[in-house]
Amino acid sequence: MADWVTIRADYVSGGGSFRVLAEKYGISVSSIKKKAAAEEWTANRTKLEPQLYQKTVRKVLEQKSDQNADRLTRILALSDTLLSKAEIAAAELTQHVVRNKHRERVIEYDAEDGKGRPYPTRETISDTEQIDFGIGPIDRMGLKQVASALKDLRDVAATPNTDEQSLSKIAEMMARLDKEAGADGVPEPETGGVSA
Repeated sequence: MADWVTIRADYVSGGGSFRVLAEKYGISVSSIKKKAAAEEWTANRTKLEPQLYQKTVRKVLEQKSDQNADRLTRILALSDTLLSKAEIAAAELTQHVVRNKHRERVIEYDAEDGKGRPYPTRETISDTEQIDFGIGPIDRMGLKQVASALKDLRDVAATPNTDEQSLSKIAEMMARLDKEAGADGVPEPETGGVSA
């Protein structure tokens, strides 16, 4: 025996045509049509359609709202990271990094060749690097880069749409700041003398 309550609920809630329901529940189309006509399923479905439409629209809007909230959260997190990097860069504008490299070559002579001349038996080359920080005038190029990064950050924060392009722009700015700061977090050096 057919479960007419379930079939009716499926039809009224937009579950498909009589033919679709007949296939789904294994009942003839004519039986469904007769039952639907006797209980006025079509009228009930017509009354319910605006409510179903509103419910669907509400679900879509909620989902879109959640996506936008997630994007905005990601933008704010990236903005905070970028701002903290800009603050560090601004604090270091008067610091100058100088790397002094020194190479030393030591040759040991413990033997003589056949003609009585000293013969080298071991050669050692050692490299040392010293990093010095000094206080000096403000780095104008660095100041320009920090100001540019802050302007970009303000532009992204003011952008009403929170699309992937905005996120990629922030990520690009962070990568640029990382590159300008060097791989080890120390700004690129002014190279000092190299002695041999």
